[in-house]
Amino acid sequence: VREGGRAYMVDGDGRVIAHPDISFALAQRDFSELPVVRHVVHNDASIDPAKSYFNEFEEEVIGTGARIAPILNGSGDLETGWFVIAELPREIAMEAVETMTRYMEILLLSVFLLASGVAVIFARRMTAPLGTLVAASQALGRGDINARAVVHTRDEIQDVALAFNIMAERLGASIADLKREQEVIAAERNKIEVALSGITDGVIAVDFDRRIILLNKATETLLGVSASEAMGKYIADVMHLIEKGRP
Repeated sequence: VREGGRAYMVDGDGRVIAHPDISFALAQRDFSELPVVRHVVHNDASIDPAKSYFNEFEEEVIGTGARIAPILNGSGDLETGWFVIAELPREIAMEAVETMTRYMEILLLSVFLLASGVAVIFARRMTAPLGTLVAASQALGRGDINARAVVHTRDEIQDVALAFNIMAERLGASIADLKREQEVIAAERNKIEVALSGITDGVIAVDFDRRIILLNKATETLLGVSASEAMGKYIADVMHLIEKGRP
């Protein structure tokens, strides 16, 4: 029994047969009215075993008990009807409960902190790759065709990042092809302009829609219209304006 508590034995009538104070056993003190004895010995269901009571010393205690296993007497017969009772002062019992409660609170707090930490780690593992993907998308939107999303999460986010990188790669290749085509067209245009500038006859180049795309200096002089005014206009419109402007 814990320090401050006590244990004793009673028979089937609730009389003391063993006690720390031998005088109680010699006098066979009757403890049958104690709630714990009534509950253990007489199976009194109206007694709450967890409720405190006052013992013979008017001390508030909490008690419990159990039947002692049957033993053989000298005649070879089984003897039963003895019970062991243990009591503990309420203050000490409540102290143990409070200690256990504090331990449980600490345990619950530890579990909560651990769960929060795990949640934060998982959240960062998810938000960091998404941030990388968003940053790469924004960079591509600003014109950085070399922007790529480097993500190694082995999940759906990595699949999205891979698809983004493939799209960015193809877009960069398309832009590079367009630039090369524009450079070729500009070079050819320069060659044509140089060639036409040496021709004294008027020359006008139009596209399939008959819009003016090129005219040489001789044409500007003959028609009295500048290249900047005529470029992109329908040749018929330009000629009509020229006709209207003549006296």
